[in-house]
Formats: sequence, C-alpha cells, structure tokens
Amino acid sequence: MPTAAQRKALKSTENLVRTFQNLPGRQRKEGIASPRPTQYSRDAQRQRVYDAEHDFVRLVRGRAEHPRISISGVSMDVPDILRFGDLSAVQAFVDQVTRHAGASRISVHTNDRLAQRANYSGGVITLPLGGADHRWAWNQAVLLHEIAHHLTAGAKHNSPFPAALTELFTTWISPEAGLLLRLLYLDLGVKL
Repeated sequence: MPTAAQRKALKSTENLVRTFQNLPGRQRKEGIASPRPTQYSRDAQRQRVYDAEHDFVRLVRGRAEHPRISISGVSMDVPDILRFGDLSAVQAFVDQVTRHAGASRISVHTNDRLAQRANYSGGVITLPLGGADHRWAWNQAVLLHEIAHHLTAGAKHNSPFPAALTELFTTWISPEAGLLLRLLYLDLGVKL
C-alpha cells in the first residue's frame, strides 16, 4: 500500500504529466500514430510498448554513469529496480502485488526451454531458466509487465494495459519510474 508521501508524489507526477502533455508544440513522432484497434484481438501497440520498456531498462542499466536524466524536458533521477535471486522471492512479490490489486493469485513457474522471454497465460507467469543470463527477467519491471497482463485480461498491449503497467511501476517501483515509463510511452505514441 502506498504511503501518504508516495500518494502525494503520484498526484504530483500526474499533474506533471498533464502539464507535459499540454505543452505547446508537443507532437507525436511522425509515422507512429496509434491505430485504433476495434477489438483486443489485434495487438496494435505491442512493439511500441516493448520499445518503451526496453528504453526504460537501458536507462536503469546505465544508472551508475547517468543517475539523472532529462527526457522530453523533464529532469529526474533514474529509478532502480529490484532483482530477485530465487523463485520463492519472485512468488512472494507477485503475491503481494496481486493481493494489493485485489486480483486472483498468479503462479510463477520456470521453463528451461524459455530463454528469451517471460510469458503470462491463464494465471501463470513463466520465467526463463535456460541460458547463462536467464535471470534477466527476474526483476520488478518484467514481473509487473506480466502482472499487468493478468489485470487487463484480453487487452494484450492495447489500452488499458499501458495505463495499468504505468500505475504498477508508480506504486511498486517509484513515482519516478511511473513517470519515466509514461513519458517513454508518450514519446513513442503509445495510447494509454
């Protein structure tokens, strides 16, 4: 549960984002206007959502060299994310998030044949276990992405998925993390 200070920071973040969105001259990049899917069956925003998350992770990884950044005219400290060392810690985190959201429980499993991606399907998050660096997915950002799929069943990466993930980042990583993800989404034309 967010503290009073976190709720205040979130409100401040929301106001900052509204201000940012209304700045004169703010335009989306050419050629990436969000198509309007008529059904969730089309995952129209998938690549843009992944691109924004990959940019987020790159910024987190470069945090030691660049602890403060300016993105779209907004300066902020680069947030850090928790990494988990074992499956029981991952499951405990996922349980805490889903309980807080009032959602049904998600089971977390591993798969030694799944080295390149994490996956959510039908109440189960599957994390990679194969390969030398299989624990790349054992962190807050990836887990929150998979939990957002659970909370927005059927949306794939379309609205309301990006908004749900932004809220999870704000609550479980930091208000700065939520703002950073939102700015990256806006920059790439992701519809929240």
